[in-house]
Amino acid sequence: AQEPLEQIELNSARTTLLRDVAWHPRGETALLVGDDGTMLRYVHADNAIEYVNGSLGSLLGIDLYSVEWTRAGSFAYIGGTDGALFRYREGSAGGEFIELNGTGSSTVHAIECHTHYDVCIVASQQDGVGVIDRDHSLQWVAGWGSSWLDVACPRSDLTRCLAVGSGRSLGILSIQTDDPRLSTMEHKQVSEAGGEFTHVHRQQDDQLLLTQAPFAMTEFNMQSRQAFPWLSNTQAAEQNLVLTNEILIGSWARGSSASKGWIITSYGSIIIFQPPTSPFADSLLSIIVGIGIAVIVPGIVLGLIFMNSSKMQRWWYEKAVARRERKRAKRAPADESKKRSGPKRQR
Repeated sequence: AQEPLEQIELNSARTTLLRDVAWHPRGETALLVGDDGTMLRYVHADNAIEYVNGSLGSLLGIDLYSVEWTRAGSFAYIGGTDGALFRYREGSAGGEFIELNGTGSSTVHAIECHTHYDVCIVASQQDGVGVIDRDHSLQWVAGWGSSWLDVACPRSDLTRCLAVGSGRSLGILSIQTDDPRLSTMEHKQVSEAGGEFTHVHRQQDDQLLLTQAPFAMTEFNMQSRQAFPWLSNTQAAEQNLVLTNEILIGSWARGSSASKGWIITSYGSIIIFQPPTSPFADSLLSIIVGIGIAVIVPGIVLGLIFMNSSKMQRWWYEKAVARRERKRAKRAPADESKKRSGPKRQR
């Protein structure tokens, strides 16, 4: 959503924890996965949420952490605890779930499919980073023994993807499109990052946005292989202390600019970010570091509290009514005076 102002409450009638969501390339439906084999489908046309046929029989007992559609939307990959990794295909008689060969033994934290090539990347807790080719063949290529938390590929046709892991680790994966099994990864540790990487998100073209804990953001350019700090935890605290206790879990760009967009936190706060308007706007560092979130945050956070709390909703409603009554009371004497004086006669 370019302007996420309209928000619709969805009721899945389930109490299990949901961990990941993947939109189908056509944009009409989305898959949601979570604990104990929960797999749901969201239908945009009527905002319905339904169980995916066959999921209970195939996935029950597995905590699912990741789901992703292939670029053509013919299959989806699902990852979970104990190395669980399935391919899924929809059918008129129910869903088809087939476990991939060569899976590991640790949790599959994330799956990312490139938008230009028939290859998907897998990030796991201990088995490393793997690639899945067009024939659904899985090959672990690098990063064994490290905990990889997330992975993302740029929107461009660049044959590189980025994985983030514990210990401020970055893995730059170079994809061999003809034979993904020959892909390699360059492993770096960014000691100056200032926090642990938690997620990586596509922005525009070759740009990715890395979110960190405590609350911080870093841009990574896949073409130049350079990282730029956008917002440190100290700067976030100076602008809004409440934010420093939240974790960034999602981000997307606004329009064609990677320096403008939205982020969502673990508490449901939605925050806009954009470059500051200052005399130093021609400096890349000032644009990246000086993200202007101080003005927008109070109103947005209050809006989220208003929707999620009935007590806050009543308070807000009563305050709005009282404000209207005060304005009406101030206007009343002036209106009465006008009535008494009547219209002026022209001479």
